[in-house]
Amino acid sequence: MSEVKWPETDERITNIGANGNTGEHYSGPAQMPRLEDLNTPHESPSDRQVGGSHYKRHSIQPWDIIDGYGLGFYEGNVLKYLLRDKGNRREDLEKAVHYLEKMLEDLE
Repeated sequence: MSEVKWPETDERITNIGANGNTGEHYSGPAQMPRLEDLNTPHESPSDRQVGGSHYKRHSIQPWDIIDGYGLGFYEGNVLKYLLRDKGNRREDLEKAVHYLEKMLEDLE
């Protein structure tokens, strides 16, 4: 069995750039947000939405239904994509169908 030779550091960085990735995230240690900056003591996750308001503008969020019905990961994603309104309805429906196709494949 032959021994695997790993590329040198400079070669790996060159390869990163060749893949279209700038490699900027390799420049130093990750900057993790502080927990106290993510959530105030008076705010629950149900009181806010990260990345828009496409769920928050409704009185019931998808996770309320997912939890209430005990849905699994794929089922929950189907529901999420059916309920959200981010401006590209066709793409959301295609994503929901993709998860449904996976669920049907798993039944075979």
